[in-house]
Order: sequence, then C-alpha cells, then structure tokens
Amino acid sequence: MGVLPAKIRYPSSLRALSCVAFKMQSQRALEILKRAREKNSLVCSYSSSYSTKFAAGWVEALSSEGAVFRSLTPNGRADGWFWRPFDQMSRLDVGGLYEQRLAFLAQMREARWMEGFLPALEPEADVVLELFIACQKHDLAVQIDTGSEDPIQGFVQDVTAEWVTLDKIAFSGRFDGQATIATEDIEEVVVEEQDLQDLQMLARRHGRGTGEWQ
Repeated sequence: MGVLPAKIRYPSSLRALSCVAFKMQSQRALEILKRAREKNSLVCSYSSSYSTKFAAGWVEALSSEGAVFRSLTPNGRADGWFWRPFDQMSRLDVGGLYEQRLAFLAQMREARWMEGFLPALEPEADVVLELFIACQKHDLAVQIDTGSEDPIQGFVQDVTAEWVTLDKIAFSGRFDGQATIATEDIEEVVVEEQDLQDLQMLARRHGRGTGEWQ
C-alpha cells in the first residue's frame, strides 16, 4: 500500500493508462488488468478518486468480480496480496514513471512471494473464495474491509461463497472471538502485509497453531 509523495506530481501525459474520475465499469477494469497481467506490468489501484492513497502490485488472478494483486511496499518490498472488487476501483495506473520506479526497486530487491499460494484458476472461478481457502490452508492472517467500520484482522476459520468466519486477532496477538462477514459486503482483502505478519507472530507466541490459542 502507498501514498504518492506530496512533492512528486507527474504530468498526466506521463501516466500511460487509465485515470478516471468515477468508479470504473467492470468490463473496462477487467480489460486493463488482463492486459497488465499479459505484459507483466505493475498496476497502481486507487479505490477513491478523492484520495492519493493506492495499492500497488502485479495482477495474480482475475475473475468477473475483481482481482488479486501481489502487493508491494512503496520501497519495492514484497507485501503479501490484496483483493479488490472492480466496483472499488476508481482509477488504475499502468506504465507511468512511478510504476516503472517501483518495479525497478522490486527487481533490485528481488521481491518474492510464496510459490503456489493461489492455484491456477479458471476464468469463472470465485477468486475471493479461493483466496480465503488458500489463507486457511497456509494459516495466514487476513484483513477484511467492508467500508462500514474498522477493518477486521483474523485467521480464516470457515468460508463459503456467501460468507467467511474469522478467528479475530487482538493487537496483542491473543484470540479475540469470531466475526462472520458476508462476502458480498467486502470491499478489500489484504493478506500477509507487514502489519499482519506481526500479528501472525504474536498469535503464534500465544499458542496459535498448537490448539491452545488464547
């Protein structure tokens, strides 16, 4: 995840692909991201046209509903994955100077993600369901944002196409009860970014994975 530095503003002519003021049509977003994946181009995805905050990475998987990206920090380090539905993409930037800079830093730092985290998926696959299943299989913490309250962090305890249940993680790493969330209300899923890695370590310190997490 990142924010463009306040003093850096590149002319629009240097941004290669797509800056739009309103939520994109799903088909247009899908076309842009398919092309970016084919060309292995890094993408900056903005969820709001009123903010400079964005998430950056390479497209890992696509469906008719949204996309999973391999995420990068602003200094080009691997930062897990994030999923975002098309209706939460207001702007997609590809091929500009910032994206080129970030891709270069990632290459120089040899950014790596877990091999085989997501299986090869068919175009009609439910990508967010497969993402949760992968997180459950590897016991990775996730963060879910529904847009209506603070994001929820936890480990996937159960999941279907309609809902997901998390074992919530307190800031200390202790078990904090469960939350069940309707998948149709999810605006973003983040997996194994740096803060979540800290929570995973704290949770395991308190017994996560031993059957005695508390």
